Amino acid sequence: MTHEFLQPFYQATMEQQMGWASIDQVLENMDILFKQFEDAKVKCVDNARMVNSVHMGWWVLSEYYEESDKNPVYATALLLHPEKRRRYLDRHWAEEWQQTAIDGARRLWAKYKKKPLSSELACSGNERRGAAPYERIKQSMSVLDTPSDEDEFEKFVNSPPRHMMTKTPLEWWCREEQTMEYPRLHQMALDVLSVPAMSDDPERVFSCTRRATSWDRARLLPGTVEGLQCLGNWIKNDLIRKLYVAVDDEIIDVTGGDDVAYPSGLYS
Repeated sequence: MTHEFLQPFYQATMEQQMGWASIDQVLENMDILFKQFEDAKVKCVDNARMVNSVHMGWWVLSEYYEESDKNPVYATALLLHPEKRRRYLDRHWAEEWQQTAIDGARRLWAKYKKKPLSSELACSGNERRGAAPYERIKQSMSVLDTPSDEDEFEKFVNSPPRHMMTKTPLEWWCREEQTMEYPRLHQMALDVLSVPAMSDDPERVFSCTRRATSWDRARLLPGTVEGLQCLGNWIKNDLIRKLYVAVDDEIIDVTGGDDVAYPSGLYS
């Protein structure tokens, strides 16, 4: 009985340690554990010791719910998940919890909704306005829905959830079609969904910082150390290409492609 009861706790912990885990999983896993507690109250009604343990665990979980309410990022991550959106809250949360989550997400969205568009998106709009007569006529005959002035956040969260064709919601938001349809909301989504589900990986990076600040490098500024660790983590996760430099002071650019033969005298 105990092993069966604890299985969701084990799986939730392991999933949030995965490399693809993100903060949108936190409240979802807490909801799963909450349901496990509620079901256990019924199943174990004749086992006084188990019922007492379940109530104690439920109380601890409720404390974590209260802590998550202090930061709107947790609920916002759920709302920005393309397979969940507002429908998830409507089906699984109490009405008062729903409104608190929505209000917090709207406050966070207010910091992004007035931001100027990136130069690339602005240029694409100018190109459409300055199109040749043929292109203008062709665009006027298009049967596609034209972009509306509807609030991006409200439009997204109130739309029906749909299956992702990507592994994570962060990858989904990185796709070009999301950038074009939600030019400002996609930036908020990238900032929110880039937050890891657990702090174990950032803590490991922080611990490695000690090796970057040896006694003979004690004058490094905090920003320099932060930049070193950030770049090191990006390289470790293959987010940027390595730069190879010749030992004899001759700098050779080898970032052109995978078919480049690296000289034996180079180091990364």
